[in-house]
Amino acid sequence: MELRARAREGRWGGRLLGAVIAGCALVLALALLVPAAVVIRVGEPGGLVPPMLSGVYEAERNYGHPIRWTDGRARLRWPGRFAADPAAVVVTLAGFPGRHPDHVEVRVNGHVSRHPVTIDYTDVRVELPAHVRTPLDIAITSLTTLRPADGRALGVRLEAVTVETRPLIQRLARVDGTAGVLLLGGAAWLIGGWAAGVGASRTRRWRSALLAWCVVTLLAAVLAPTAMRNDTWTMTLPVVLGVCTVVLLGRAGHAPVVAAMCGGVLVMQGLVITTWCVSAFVDVPRWDIWDFVELLRTREARGLTLADVWAPHNEHRPSVIRVMLLANVLVSRWNHWNELWAMLAITAVHALLLVRCVARSGRPPALATVVCVAGIGALLATATQWENWLQGWQLALMIGACAISASLAWLTSGRLTWTRLVVAAACTTVACASFASCLLGWPIGALAIIVRRPARVLTKTAVWLSVGTVVTVAYVHGLARPESLPPPAPVLTSLSALAHVTYGTLLALGLPLWYAPLAFFHRETWDLWVMPAIGAAGIGMGLALLYGHVRDRERRRAQHWLFPALLIAFSLGACAMTAVGRVPLGLHAMTASRYVVYTVLFWIGVLMLLTVRSPWRSRAARTACLAVATLIVCAGLRAWGDALPFMEQHHVTGVLGREALLRRDWPKTQVIFPSPPVLDERRQFLERHGLSLYRPGSR
Repeated sequence: MELRARAREGRWGGRLLGAVIAGCALVLALALLVPAAVVIRVGEPGGLVPPMLSGVYEAERNYGHPIRWTDGRARLRWPGRFAADPAAVVVTLAGFPGRHPDHVEVRVNGHVSRHPVTIDYTDVRVELPAHVRTPLDIAITSLTTLRPADGRALGVRLEAVTVETRPLIQRLARVDGTAGVLLLGGAAWLIGGWAAGVGASRTRRWRSALLAWCVVTLLAAVLAPTAMRNDTWTMTLPVVLGVCTVVLLGRAGHAPVVAAMCGGVLVMQGLVITTWCVSAFVDVPRWDIWDFVELLRTREARGLTLADVWAPHNEHRPSVIRVMLLANVLVSRWNHWNELWAMLAITAVHALLLVRCVARSGRPPALATVVCVAGIGALLATATQWENWLQGWQLALMIGACAISASLAWLTSGRLTWTRLVVAAACTTVACASFASCLLGWPIGALAIIVRRPARVLTKTAVWLSVGTVVTVAYVHGLARPESLPPPAPVLTSLSALAHVTYGTLLALGLPLWYAPLAFFHRETWDLWVMPAIGAAGIGMGLALLYGHVRDRERRRAQHWLFPALLIAFSLGACAMTAVGRVPLGLHAMTASRYVVYTVLFWIGVLMLLTVRSPWRSRAARTACLAVATLIVCAGLRAWGDALPFMEQHHVTGVLGREALLRRDWPKTQVIFPSPPVLDERRQFLERHGLSLYRPGSR
């Protein structure tokens, strides 16, 4: 027995050491993903969107060089890349032939330098001081010469801008948030010691704790001086998420190494999405959130009533987000960064809720648990919902999704008492007061009650449906279709409309795994079929997995399948509802990133059925399910990269729109709000009261 215990201890110690070494390798891989130099080919079309590059003419070729002539005041906005820390900017250009002397002034985030140029293409190198960080605002100013032949005032020929990043060792040496790094390292020390296992020797505990400390400290050192803008404390939320994940899985009886690996995966994913969001967020109101100014004006004039908070906004009654924004106004004079922190916190709570459901799945294989948790993080925090991350009003959709998951979790776990029913009904009501699609929570919740058959099932179902009917009637009463939107698709009377809605639903389901929202604006047909094909394959997998549970009486009676099945049903219904209302605008309307927050619930349900709640017992079937689940997770992570250019573009347009709003350049504020007269009126209210971007210290 003693020899067997020692062998088991040695085996787990080796696995833990391998996991920690793999974590260190992953951290270094993330740091080294950014090349030594990021080359921005200005002269090649398709590389930059117009808001990111201004002050230049159309692309052309000049003596074999793809270039753009500047108009004397070229400007390039580069949001930055993950782990990029700029050390120098190299501008490849050539002057105007025959203009002597010729020179350019290069300004990078306020750092100015002047350089002579010749008629030959040369590299102008600008060394950046230590305080210059991403995002970069690069301005190239030069003399201009009017060419009578084409009427353009030409500056210099601009070919490329290269951003050189600092070596890894320099980035590690530039950590300013020392206290934050020590705090994160201390938490990692405790988790590493716990992951060593109960009854482990002192040497093994010290070794595990030290290695965990090294992993987290190295991770913090890599991220803190880059896009995190030296704010190491911002990294505490992903670490808290990881610690809570470890605790939840550990208390449920999962092996310490498995719990630690799941926590580490969520920490890594949380750090990456937090880094991207902090880098791309701009504290300026955009689009729908400007209507909230009218609520503030009403509050100033006569005070607010429940009817004002419950008032419709398009097809929705976003009462919860209105209350949260009012609190933000009272606490911080409407600091929009608080909206981003709230989104990240709600996503973390949502992830913990789903991890708790994974922890209640018994003792599935270790790899299945890790894959499932990795999929929850990859899909829930996906960058494909960039519109939600970067616009505060979209917080309503995230609240709705989290509240629906909480409601279904209360209905499907434990004994279905009246207390659980009341809490689930409250969660569903909050979801409905956030987004209209959440009205589906009432019929789906009733289905959960009927399937579970608790004591007094008919009474509880009747009460649940009665509350749902009251909320639904209150919701639709006085709700009018906006004049700017076409009527819903007539799916009951037109086969063509039904086919289009079906296609749009499948298209939306495939978006989190294959993100190609611009497919409708090009002549490419591949993406237009891949996305709905992925959605159809997901529905087929879900049906096959549920059929496997139905065939197995024992598993059907245990009802482990119920929660993921309800997630799948809700997400599918939400996509169909959205398609009925949005397909008349065009099929491209179903590719809006804000709807992804509900679509991912479908794939999370499928992942749970493939991994921790698989209906099959054979090893071959479980291995096949695990392989498919791994492909889904990898596809979800790959889609993050597809969404990153949209986050970069959104950041640049936000910066330019904010600047245009501050200087009242109305033609350039279209990216913020489409109606300049209305925007000016609401801007004056914010400026008069010192709110939003006019609050003290916001500039």
